[in-house]
Amino acid sequence: MIKTLLKSGGEFFKNRLYNSSIFTSWVSQGIKILFNIITLPIVLKEFTPEEANVWFLFFTIIGIGQGIQLGFNTTFVRFISYSFSGVRIAEFITLKDKKEKSFLSHIDTQEFSDLIIVLKKTFLALTAVYFLLMVVLGTWGVFKPIMYLENTSEGWNTWTLILVSSSITLYFTIYQIYLLGINKVSLINRINTVVSFIGIISVVLVSIYSLNLFNIFFVVQLITLFNGFCYYYAARIVNNNFLKKIPKSFFKKEVFNVVWDSAWKSGATTIIANIIRHVSGIIVAQLFTPLVSASFLFTKRLFDILEGFTQVTFQAKIPEIASLRGRGDFHNLTPLLRKVLYISYMVLLLGVIGILFLGQDILDLIKGNIELGEPLLLVAFSFASLLSRWGGVNLAISNQANNVIEHINALIVFFIYFLFILIFYKILGIIVFPLALIISSIATAPLIIKKTYKTFNTTFLNFEKRMFIPVFVILIIINLVYLYNYIEF
Repeated sequence: MIKTLLKSGGEFFKNRLYNSSIFTSWVSQGIKILFNIITLPIVLKEFTPEEANVWFLFFTIIGIGQGIQLGFNTTFVRFISYSFSGVRIAEFITLKDKKEKSFLSHIDTQEFSDLIIVLKKTFLALTAVYFLLMVVLGTWGVFKPIMYLENTSEGWNTWTLILVSSSITLYFTIYQIYLLGINKVSLINRINTVVSFIGIISVVLVSIYSLNLFNIFFVVQLITLFNGFCYYYAARIVNNNFLKKIPKSFFKKEVFNVVWDSAWKSGATTIIANIIRHVSGIIVAQLFTPLVSASFLFTKRLFDILEGFTQVTFQAKIPEIASLRGRGDFHNLTPLLRKVLYISYMVLLLGVIGILFLGQDILDLIKGNIELGEPLLLVAFSFASLLSRWGGVNLAISNQANNVIEHINALIVFFIYFLFILIFYKILGIIVFPLALIISSIATAPLIIKKTYKTFNTTFLNFEKRMFIPVFVILIIINLVYLYNYIEF
């Protein structure tokens, strides 16, 4: 009986947990949160406000770079998933009109190879452009905060390290994209978990024996590079060395044109979205003192971590969603979407509760040199996070049908966001940044509602009456309780 129980437990762990994309995504993201739990107290307590400000600013700029990478990732992951599922490249353009289940029973390896070549060439060019932009615009963004440091040479050495390592990491993303496209999400998450755990141990050792800004960033960037090399190795050996066995190919303009028609839209969208998401930190770092800037960046960082955790829950299922939509299998697609979104929203609500009700207590406990943001700033960030997640998720779902409208949405958000800041900055102060995100998200909601829900055969009210609408009401209640408790005490 004991052997039977152990065998059943082992099979459950392997089939339902070890190979589960959502569970392994949570574990991977959980390790990253643990990394932040360990590093944040070190930064808040041991670094001066000027050093902490540079720390958070560097991560903000790294976030913009990761956003550029993510923008082009989504299109290539989707197309590789289509091809790996038996969908021909000729069908990609008309996929949004596909209403019935149909696909080839085998992979066209030549077309698959063509996609891989386009992926490599595109990311080589993207890496070169990224490096040049970081050298010029990134250096401008960090110049003033670095000059506040007592040891400016350490700041510049750290920034040079970030320039080089993040560029190399960007190119190695091609192997992560391949793994995602063939639905090896759990493998990627296991790699991330192990590598991040090594990173945590390394950061702890550095903080004990040789703590400074450069050393801790050196460890972080080294671990990131190691992660990229692990993707490279895994991509070459999975599925019985499938990547090595596909036919040799060359760059084909006609394949690139099909891919680029969607890729530029997703890329431009994500670049704009990440500029909006992270530019507030760069602006605040230029306009406010290091102490005020560090407080804002720290608060923003907490909500970025929370959004990242909710995002991986959905992204873990993107290859499966793309495959089902590519085949026109709505019978299995709709229940999958409901399940994934329910989990994502619950995670977001629990995270908001943690930040609002426990954030300041934890800061007081570690006696950091930085304060959490004002209550109204926290409330504004919570609503901005939910609205951004709702919009992002629906646009991503629409993308899986190759119905790409996110570039239109991004341009509208970009215009309204900066217009709102320009008009109300002097009146509202630092809270204007999350408020601008809320207003711009609400302004584009009609476009999202009209264009995206039809791609998975439903309407806003039918789909969201048991999803987003009750979640939004719950978030209102949470924030009212928080503000009431704050006023009381």
